[in-house]
Amino acid sequence: MNNNHMPPASPATLAPAVSVIVPVYKAEAYIRRCLDSLAVQTLTDFEVLLVDDGSPDGSSAICDDYAARDSRFRAFHKANGGVSSARQYGLDHARGEYVIHADPDDWVEPEMLETLYRNAQAENADMVVCDYELITTQGARVMSQKPSELTPGGMLNDLFKRENGSVWNKLVRRSCYSCVRFFPGIDKGEDVLACAQLLLNSVRRVAYVPKAFYHYDCAINANSLTTDASRAMFDKRLAFLLKLRDLLPSKWTWGYYSLASRFVQDAYYCSAYSAKELRNLFKPYRFQLVRFARSNAFMPSIFLALYGFPRLARMLHKGITWPLHLLSRK
Repeated sequence: MNNNHMPPASPATLAPAVSVIVPVYKAEAYIRRCLDSLAVQTLTDFEVLLVDDGSPDGSSAICDDYAARDSRFRAFHKANGGVSSARQYGLDHARGEYVIHADPDDWVEPEMLETLYRNAQAENADMVVCDYELITTQGARVMSQKPSELTPGGMLNDLFKRENGSVWNKLVRRSCYSCVRFFPGIDKGEDVLACAQLLLNSVRRVAYVPKAFYHYDCAINANSLTTDASRAMFDKRLAFLLKLRDLLPSKWTWGYYSLASRFVQDAYYCSAYSAKELRNLFKPYRFQLVRFARSNAFMPSIFLALYGFPRLARMLHKGITWPLHLLSRK
């Protein structure tokens, strides 16, 4: 998109229909694409909060430029504190009836805000979910986000089974965020934590729009946490899991086991943690993690990593079969 063709600035409203929160950090190479896609929305009654999280590049100047030329854009500058602190800062300053997030390396369809907002009004919904397009170096594909049930409980089930906890494809009534926090220092899975809090505490009515309005680009940003497989990234995921475990009531503890089993699988497969470290971290929950991983192809190595025999676990990664049915019994 060409930012030279942005619409003329319109007067800011005290309470816009929608607030869009964009956390910004080292995004100068691609942020204009995101902001241009927001500038041409068919819904005109919205605001975009650009939260510059102490970017050392030219992102800050770009935010100021858009805010100077279009009164719907508001630029904020803060010391670097991570994506959670930036999202929370945006929430604290949002004025819209509804809130949605957008990441600076992604972009959206022109009718996204209008369609989601009109649907929220028609359904009196606290949360409206849409599909998204996932873009990787291998290509693009539409990811259906249709809830198994249009209820908070159904959404929570999906959150833990399919990890569809992104905040950028969910328009949420701002008042529902009053009991939700983005926790400082948790910059991986922070959106899952927010969605879990929303669904546990404040969201009552859920609606769904079967269209991929959001384009989630995992290929353009080399610094994205999504594509990082370092020990530091896994440490961030671990911090998220520990906070999730603290937040969940007992009836939803299985959600922690489900996500933690995937963490063990990924961390061990990528050699981010040794088997000994994983055993020490998850020793009280080994049985539950293996049980929740029993339908997963990597379950044998999860079992062996948590219970010992690390060399045999490595061999299993190379193709040795395992009698899964023996560990699938309840």
